[in-house]
Amino acid sequence: MDNKFKISELKAIVPTVRVGWRFTHALIDGIIIVLISKLLNQFLYIGFTLEIIVFPLYYVLFEYFLQRTPGKYISKTMVVNDYGERSNFSTILLRTLLRFIPFEPLSCLDDYSKGWHDRWSKTYVIKESYLPKLQMRLKEQSKSKTSNR
Repeated sequence: MDNKFKISELKAIVPTVRVGWRFTHALIDGIIIVLISKLLNQFLYIGFTLEIIVFPLYYVLFEYFLQRTPGKYISKTMVVNDYGERSNFSTILLRTLLRFIPFEPLSCLDDYSKGWHDRWSKTYVIKESYLPKLQMRLKEQSKSKTSNR
Protein backbone atom coordinates (compact mmCIF):
# COMPACT_ATOMS: atom_id res chain seq x y z
CA MET A 1 0.00 0.00 0.00
CA ASP A 2 1.20 3.51 -0.84
CA ASN A 3 2.04 5.59 2.25
CA LYS A 4 2.29 8.81 0.28
CA PHE A 5 -0.28 11.45 1.09
CA LYS A 6 -2.28 12.93 -1.79
CA ILE A 7 -3.13 16.56 -2.46
CA SER A 8 -6.79 15.51 -2.71
CA GLU A 9 -6.56 14.26 0.91
CA LEU A 10 -5.36 17.58 2.33
CA LYS A 11 -7.86 19.36 4.53
CA ALA A 12 -6.93 22.86 3.31
CA ILE A 13 -7.53 24.15 -0.19
CA VAL A 14 -4.52 23.98 -2.48
CA PRO A 15 -4.10 27.37 -4.19
CA THR A 16 -4.36 26.49 -7.85
CA VAL A 17 -4.13 29.03 -10.65
CA ARG A 18 -6.91 31.59 -10.91
CA VAL A 19 -9.20 32.16 -13.91
CA GLY A 20 -7.23 35.14 -15.24
CA TRP A 21 -4.07 33.08 -15.54
CA ARG A 22 -6.01 30.21 -17.15
CA PHE A 23 -7.26 32.63 -19.79
CA THR A 24 -3.72 33.95 -20.33
CA HIS A 25 -2.36 30.39 -20.72
CA ALA A 26 -5.09 29.53 -23.23
CA LEU A 27 -4.48 32.71 -25.22
CA ILE A 28 -0.68 32.36 -25.39
CA ASP A 29 -0.76 28.60 -26.08
CA GLY A 30 -3.57 29.02 -28.61
CA ILE A 31 -1.62 31.63 -30.56
CA ILE A 32 1.48 29.41 -30.58
CA ILE A 33 -0.56 26.38 -31.73
CA VAL A 34 -2.07 28.37 -34.61
CA LEU A 35 1.34 29.73 -35.63
CA ILE A 36 2.93 26.25 -35.59
CA SER A 37 0.01 24.88 -37.62
CA LYS A 38 0.21 27.66 -40.20
CA LEU A 39 3.97 27.25 -40.50
CA LEU A 40 3.62 23.48 -41.01
CA ASN A 41 0.86 24.04 -43.58
CA GLN A 42 3.24 26.28 -45.54
CA PHE A 43 5.72 23.43 -45.92
CA LEU A 44 3.48 20.37 -46.02
CA TYR A 45 0.60 21.69 -48.21
CA ILE A 46 -2.00 19.60 -46.40
CA GLY A 47 -5.61 20.29 -47.33
CA PHE A 48 -6.89 20.43 -43.75
CA THR A 49 -6.05 22.46 -40.70
CA LEU A 50 -3.27 20.98 -38.62
CA GLU A 51 -4.49 22.39 -35.30
CA ILE A 52 -6.31 19.10 -34.62
CA ILE A 53 -2.90 17.35 -34.65
CA VAL A 54 -0.71 20.14 -33.26
CA PHE A 55 -3.02 20.87 -30.29
CA PRO A 56 -2.69 17.49 -28.53
CA LEU A 57 1.00 17.09 -29.45
CA TYR A 58 1.74 20.55 -28.06
CA TYR A 59 0.11 19.88 -24.70
CA VAL A 60 1.37 16.31 -24.31
CA LEU A 61 4.98 17.15 -25.19
CA PHE A 62 5.25 20.34 -23.16
CA GLU A 63 3.36 19.12 -20.08
CA TYR A 64 5.03 15.71 -20.02
CA PHE A 65 8.61 16.81 -20.55
CA LEU A 66 8.58 20.29 -18.95
CA GLN A 67 5.48 20.19 -16.69
CA ARG A 68 4.35 23.40 -18.37
CA THR A 69 3.46 24.98 -21.68
CA PRO A 70 4.94 28.33 -22.79
CA GLY A 71 1.82 30.02 -21.38
CA LYS A 72 2.41 28.40 -18.00
CA TYR A 73 6.12 29.21 -18.20
CA ILE A 74 5.32 32.92 -18.51
CA SER A 75 3.09 32.80 -15.40
CA LYS A 76 5.61 30.63 -13.51
CA THR A 77 3.09 27.84 -13.04
CA MET A 78 3.35 24.10 -13.53
CA VAL A 79 1.33 20.88 -13.69
CA VAL A 80 1.71 18.37 -10.84
CA ASN A 81 -0.05 15.11 -10.06
CA ASP A 82 -1.99 14.24 -6.90
CA TYR A 83 1.31 13.63 -5.06
CA GLY A 84 2.80 17.01 -6.01
CA GLU A 85 5.14 15.35 -8.51
CA ARG A 86 5.65 15.16 -12.27
CA SER A 87 2.75 13.34 -13.93
CA ASN A 88 3.33 10.19 -15.94
CA PHE A 89 2.68 10.03 -19.67
CA SER A 90 -0.76 8.39 -19.44
CA THR A 91 -1.98 11.06 -17.01
CA ILE A 92 -0.80 13.87 -19.30
CA LEU A 93 -2.36 12.14 -22.30
CA LEU A 94 -5.69 11.82 -20.45
CA ARG A 95 -5.45 15.46 -19.33
CA THR A 96 -4.93 16.52 -22.95
CA LEU A 97 -7.73 14.38 -24.38
CA LEU A 98 -10.17 15.73 -21.78
CA ARG A 99 -9.59 19.21 -23.25
CA PHE A 100 -11.58 18.06 -26.32
CA ILE A 101 -14.84 17.78 -24.33
CA PRO A 102 -17.29 20.44 -25.56
CA PHE A 103 -17.53 23.41 -23.19
CA GLU A 104 -14.62 22.07 -21.11
CA PRO A 105 -12.98 25.53 -20.89
CA LEU A 106 -16.07 26.75 -19.03
CA SER A 107 -15.27 24.28 -16.24
CA CYS A 108 -12.28 26.48 -15.32
CA LEU A 109 -14.43 29.41 -14.21
CA ASP A 110 -14.76 28.59 -10.49
CA ASP A 111 -12.75 30.30 -7.73
CA TYR A 112 -9.73 28.04 -7.81
CA SER A 113 -10.08 27.28 -11.51
CA LYS A 114 -9.88 23.50 -11.47
CA GLY A 115 -11.23 22.43 -14.86
CA TRP A 116 -12.49 19.00 -15.83
CA HIS A 117 -9.13 18.18 -17.42
CA ASP A 118 -7.55 18.81 -13.98
CA ARG A 119 -10.19 17.10 -11.85
CA TRP A 120 -10.56 13.93 -13.91
CA SER A 121 -6.83 13.47 -14.47
CA LYS A 122 -6.08 14.32 -10.80
CA THR A 123 -3.64 17.07 -11.75
CA TYR A 124 -3.15 20.59 -10.43
CA VAL A 125 -1.77 23.78 -11.96
CA ILE A 126 0.10 25.58 -9.20
CA LYS A 127 2.58 28.40 -8.87
CA GLU A 128 6.13 27.11 -9.19
CA SER A 129 7.05 28.91 -5.94
CA TYR A 130 4.33 26.99 -4.05
CA LEU A 131 5.72 23.54 -4.93
CA PRO A 132 8.28 23.24 -2.06
CA LYS A 133 5.62 24.23 0.51
CA LEU A 134 3.12 21.79 -1.00
CA GLN A 135 5.65 18.95 -0.99
CA MET A 136 6.51 19.73 2.65
CA ARG A 137 2.82 19.63 3.63
CA LEU A 138 2.40 16.29 1.84
CA LYS A 139 5.51 14.86 3.52
CA GLU A 140 4.30 15.96 6.97
CA GLN A 141 0.87 14.43 6.33
CA SER A 142 2.47 11.18 5.14
CA LYS A 143 4.53 10.97 8.35
CA SER A 144 1.48 11.54 10.54
CA LYS A 145 -0.51 9.03 8.45
CA THR A 146 2.07 6.29 9.05
CA SER A 147 2.52 7.17 12.73
CA ASN A 148 -1.25 6.94 13.32
CA ARG A 149 -1.34 3.31 12.27
